[in-house]
Amino acid sequence: MPEIEGHAFICYVREDSHYADRVTSLLKSAGIPVWRDTESLWPGEDWRHKIREAITKGAFAFLPIFSPQSVSKGISGQHEELYLAAEEMRKRPPDAVWMLPVRFDECDLPKLDLGGGRLLDSIQRTDLFGKEEDRQAERLVHAVQRILTAPTPAGTPTPLLPAVETAPAGYLDTHASNRVEEIKSALRHPAGDIRMYDLLVPLAETIHDLLADTQRFPTEGAVSAMQIASQVEDYWRILDPLLDTLVVGGMWSTALYEHTWSEVIERVARARGGESGNVVRLEVRWFPLLPMLYAGGLAAVYRSNFAFLRTIAVDATVNDLHGRIAAVARAHPFQAFKELPISAQILALRASGEVVDQTVVDALANGSRGKRYTPVSDHLHDRLRPKFARLIPEDDRYADIFDRLEIIIALLIADERALAEPPAGEHWRGPWIPAPVGGRFTWRDRYAKGDQLLERRLRSELVRDGDRWPPLAGGLFGGSVDRALAAFGQFLDAAEAARSRRG
Repeated sequence: MPEIEGHAFICYVREDSHYADRVTSLLKSAGIPVWRDTESLWPGEDWRHKIREAITKGAFAFLPIFSPQSVSKGISGQHEELYLAAEEMRKRPPDAVWMLPVRFDECDLPKLDLGGGRLLDSIQRTDLFGKEEDRQAERLVHAVQRILTAPTPAGTPTPLLPAVETAPAGYLDTHASNRVEEIKSALRHPAGDIRMYDLLVPLAETIHDLLADTQRFPTEGAVSAMQIASQVEDYWRILDPLLDTLVVGGMWSTALYEHTWSEVIERVARARGGESGNVVRLEVRWFPLLPMLYAGGLAAVYRSNFAFLRTIAVDATVNDLHGRIAAVARAHPFQAFKELPISAQILALRASGEVVDQTVVDALANGSRGKRYTPVSDHLHDRLRPKFARLIPEDDRYADIFDRLEIIIALLIADERALAEPPAGEHWRGPWIPAPVGGRFTWRDRYAKGDQLLERRLRSELVRDGDRWPPLAGGLFGGSVDRALAAFGQFLDAAEAARSRRG
């Protein structure tokens, strides 16, 4: 199992500190420790000595940042750091990957001699600007991760997660596959509840801290659709290890661990933060709830483990303006993008493999290019598909399970909405919960009729099975047939209306 030792060193001039922030955010969101003078130097320390030590003894990767401002600067600390890095390069094998230049605009890199006939401007660089910026950013993160993933020698003990409420930033990716095995082991243990807590809660706290970082995810200031889409992609990178654990939980978890799973959802959801700032930025901060509920929910529906879906969707609660509400009540697929819906279109296209540039965005905005009916659902479907590739290899089967989950989520939203509605004659005091809407199934089976429709087939199953209907047996809708039928009554009309618009 790979272990992180050291850090990625960020080398830049003061004028490019905002570019350094971007690189720092990319690496930290992938769980990669970063050394920067603004964060890693303390008052009273010998900064020259500390920087030399950070480069020569602690850096597994050296990332110099270049822009027209930096290359035109006559005297800077960056030059000194580059010379130290060049000395380090001369000590390494000719094929060693250690220095990873990053450009933020068109500029010529210095012709710094790195030894062995190598020059700085001959090393493959990463360009974080232009149409390929997002793809290049992903390649940069992967390049650093490849440096980190040297195999651990056989026989090395598998590290366990510390039994504390916070985990080191590097824990996210470097222990991912080990964490899944640890969770499976704990789920098989008859007294594994404490072990599960120690495995999951530190992970949730680490992810919370990353999502709540307002330097990485500001709540103030104007923002574009492309920037919101990039922010959501950043969310996915941060959430990825937790999504793997939720898939395992949906498959195998039992009542013994329900409190821990709901606490995990609640701790991550706390990153939503306050209500002050740009409304577009504030709304998109609800998005991380969706991948969590869908990843765990898909596994739960596949396994008919509806008690787990209840645990993460209903038992887990989030803080709304009007108090605590079930997590599912804030999992409306369009809620996070209601203020800037073009962002959802960008994400759906990217998830399907299309490169989206400003020309595509403009075409979506002016109507010269058609839009997806259900972009958020499409995005979630495509982004989560790889996590179920081995578990559910057939695409049609996966799509059917996805549709079933979306119908159940919509029914749960309808149920929570009914519970929040005041008695006749009283004023609505909240919380406000949006009406449920149709997901991908409203266009996938838009030509089906009557009892052929998936939502009507599910209702028929409820009528046939009564309180033995698996979602009710798992505790959804409070185990009440009447509540489930009432939710269907609200939802069927909404689904029919949505399907009529897909024709």
